[in-house]
Amino acid sequence: MKRNKMFVVGVLAATFLLFSTGARAQRDSCSGCEKLVLGSFFLEVHVVGIPTFNALLTFIPGGGVIETNKAQGAPVTVHGSWAATKDDQIALTFITFSLRGPGMAKTRETINFSDSGDSFTAVFVVQEMDANGNVFATVPGTATGKRIFVEPLSD
Repeated sequence: MKRNKMFVVGVLAATFLLFSTGARAQRDSCSGCEKLVLGSFFLEVHVVGIPTFNALLTFIPGGGVIETNKAQGAPVTVHGSWAATKDDQIALTFITFSLRGPGMAKTRETINFSDSGDSFTAVFVVQEMDANGNVFATVPGTATGKRIFVEPLSD
């Protein structure tokens, strides 16, 4: 029992150490990127072969990203990571489960932010995979995003 607790404590300590190192590396690769990137965006997404759809995308400190989209009809949640590549550009990778069967999809994306950081354009490639991780389709697409601003209730 004591060995199990020590193992868990060791794994947690390593996880927190890696997280803080990753977050520090994220900040060092682009001065001011988190200020530019962090927050939520409303997207219009264009994928070859399917109708245009909307998505909600939220960038999290330390390089996390969560998206909700309706690419598969019903809303799905997508999880991933982002990293700065230039002062106004990030790379993004995220994964989602398929609603059509026991597979998943991986999206790799390049996002270019406007000077203000209030909007962006993106190009991406989606790799659809079966349950064994074999890619059976690769689909390109583009997106535009606009920051969601706070709109206080008036008195």
